[in-house]
Amino acid sequence: MSPEFRVPELSVVFLIPFSLTGVARRGHRLDRILTCDARDSLGESYYIPREVSEPDRLPSYLRLFYDSDIEYFDPAYLDLKRFCRIGLEEYDVSFVRDTGDIRAHARPFLTLFDVGIGVYTLWLSGLTDVSKRDIIDMCFLSKIHVRPDHAGKMTLLEFVKARVEALLSRLDWEAELDDAFLIEHHLVMLFVKDFPFGSPTSQVDVSAGSGVQTGESIPDTHTPVRLPADFIEQYRNHIFDIVSLPDRYYGKVYDYHKSRTPEYLERVLRNISVRNDFPVFVFRNRFLGIKICTGEPDYGFDKRIVFNVVLYTNVVLQLVLIKDINNNLLNLVKNLDKATLSHIVDLRRALYQDLEEYINTSIQRIEVWRIAMEDAARQLSVPEFYNAARERLEMLDSYLLTAFQRHSNVLFLVLNAISFVTAVLTSIDIILGRALEPVHIYTIIVLSVLWTAWTLMYHSRYVR
Repeated sequence: MSPEFRVPELSVVFLIPFSLTGVARRGHRLDRILTCDARDSLGESYYIPREVSEPDRLPSYLRLFYDSDIEYFDPAYLDLKRFCRIGLEEYDVSFVRDTGDIRAHARPFLTLFDVGIGVYTLWLSGLTDVSKRDIIDMCFLSKIHVRPDHAGKMTLLEFVKARVEALLSRLDWEAELDDAFLIEHHLVMLFVKDFPFGSPTSQVDVSAGSGVQTGESIPDTHTPVRLPADFIEQYRNHIFDIVSLPDRYYGKVYDYHKSRTPEYLERVLRNISVRNDFPVFVFRNRFLGIKICTGEPDYGFDKRIVFNVVLYTNVVLQLVLIKDINNNLLNLVKNLDKATLSHIVDLRRALYQDLEEYINTSIQRIEVWRIAMEDAARQLSVPEFYNAARERLEMLDSYLLTAFQRHSNVLFLVLNAISFVTAVLTSIDIILGRALEPVHIYTIIVLSVLWTAWTLMYHSRYVR
């Protein structure tokens, strides 16, 4: 049978976005959001990339983030100083499970963007000897329980909300921390360290009903290992279960792959990594990266995590940003009869500013980053939301053009009415100043009828 999927060491990173309100409302620059008082309240471990003159003085993990930011973002965007990263106080926490708690070390970070969006990053490391069932459990914010030091048991969602609210309360800030919003927009990143992989195996696939089962693994010591293909083939069912299981309580077992078609498995099991020793799979809000133990030198597991966290923090920002633009446009359409032209113009200007941020964060100088960004955004459906927002903005522009033309037509009608009434009054004044002749009265009546008929026709054609 397919070998057991048990992880020697695991790091879990939760990227949890939220919208800032109050002093951090949209339109404020970061230097206004993150005042000196705010920085002092948050601590000394923070940075804005273009303000760093001595990178070596940054704390070790913020230095990893800084190096990734400098490599990832375009220098022109960094010059705008539109975001900052903050390192928060570390602590220990335990995951609660039936067979005994799993201890983890927590490194929290906060990324603030001046478009009014924050991303709380909870990096849990040091989880050892973790089973597939444990990994799946950890992916559900509202179901897995944690036990912080000197505190009772609570869901991970409750724990994170309490942490973020306490953090923002120190700054007198407010944020939208709705449970449904956090669950819908958060991203879970799973990083497996040094997964052992020895001799490749030849798999015998046996189809049964609508599912696919893997037969006995036959060791083949003569075939050279082909990474990552051999690894993915051997553990494909376990990988599929981890990245695609829709619910923690799906049935009685976690063998989700048995009920899926082979075509669906192949679509989900798409490796988006360019490295042969680090396959990466992303499906919906779940990321799984597995560092295969090869014995070859590597640039560092923590650095690998930080590089991906920087990339996916950017993707999460884009997702929330584009969704917010779509929601604002939908609300505008629902209340279009109550919206004034100036309000629509102001809203469009604000939406264009947010779209500019989306475009700026979509530009990468390095090809590997660009490919990874496109794959990540595609998996989280960011391009679909962007296309929908662009179409709605084009419709809004068409509506504004029509509304402007309509207002121009009304103004044209009013001006013509004023001119006609003025001419009539002038004619009457002239007529009354001398002998009243029937031809004059007849002329005024005819012109009035003709002008009224033309006005009604123009109103029905261009104004109504």
